[in-house]
Parts: sequence; structure tokens; C-alpha cells
Amino acid sequence: MFNEVDMWKEFKEDIPNFLDTSLRSNSLLEHMNTTQDKSDYLWYTFSFQPNSTCSEPVLHVESLGHVVHAYINTIFIEAGHGSHDTKGFSMDIPITLIDGINNVSILSVMVGLPDSGAFLESRYAGLTKVTIQCSESYIYDFTNYTWGYQIGLEGEKLQVFKEQSLEEVEWSEIDDSTNKSLTWYK
Repeated sequence: MFNEVDMWKEFKEDIPNFLDTSLRSNSLLEHMNTTQDKSDYLWYTFSFQPNSTCSEPVLHVESLGHVVHAYINTIFIEAGHGSHDTKGFSMDIPITLIDGINNVSILSVMVGLPDSGAFLESRYAGLTKVTIQCSESYIYDFTNYTWGYQIGLEGEKLQVFKEQSLEEVEWSEIDDSTNKSLTWYK
């Protein structure tokens, strides 16, 4: 019964871009202080237009969060995660940029706090560095750049996980394409 695809419905999350956000900062904000315990999810997003010499770009992300999902122009490109033993992690991802404005959206996920104990409030979580390397000699550094933020996921706000909320959401047939966007299922 559960393996019959026509029994399932899906709700795909919208991937926010910079223009969708109202919370802005000229630097990377700390995850836990920004979300204020309202969600384990924090979207970091920015827009930029590369110069013409950016022929083989590589997105570099450093995080002290637990999990990161990276999107370029709403297309999923990679996910990464830390471990219990490694507090931070980094990802280097070859990406494709379009001519014109590109939107980079990075979802930081905290699935609980590492090593609970004293001074937990002073620990840093979230993104710590983001760059796009265009060539060996040219790197865009977005660490101190204008960022937009969105706290939480749309599915959380709509409470798609509660039985009484299921009818409030526009569910659709399962799309079996290779699109790897964030999806809720019922």
C-alpha cells in the first residue's frame, strides 16, 4: 500500500531568493540567535551578477551548523553535513551561473544542539564563510555581503505535519522527475 505512488501527495517548498526576504544584514548572522528557537531552519540568500571571466565557478561554503542545502537559481546543487566529532564542515561545489543576476540560497539546518552544557548560549552555529571561486586568481567573497534571511520552512508555517492542517495545503501528484527540491509528503 505505501509503495503505490498514486497513494502519495506532495507539497514542495518554495526556495526563497534575496528579494523574498525582509530580514537583511551586511554579514552572515548566527543561526540560533536569528531563529530565536522558532525553527531549526534558516535560509541565507543573496543575489549577484558575476563578471564574464567566471567560467568554471565553484561555490565554497563553511558552516558550523549540522546540515546545509545549497541552491543556485532555485536548483538544488548539493547538501553537506558535519558530524558529532567535527564541529564544522565545508563544501566545494562546481556550479553553473547564468548571464545576469544569480540567486544563491543556502538552507542551514540545526537538528539539536551539539554537546549541551555550560555556555551553550555563547556557541556559534550557521554559515561562517561563503565564496565563489571563478579562477585560481579571482574569488568573490560573500562573507561580509548583503544577505537576506528567512526563518523556517513554509511547510512548518502551514503545519503540514498536523492531521487537521492537511486540507489547508495545496497537495499535488508526485513529480517523479529528478527535481530534488525540499518536499513534504502525505
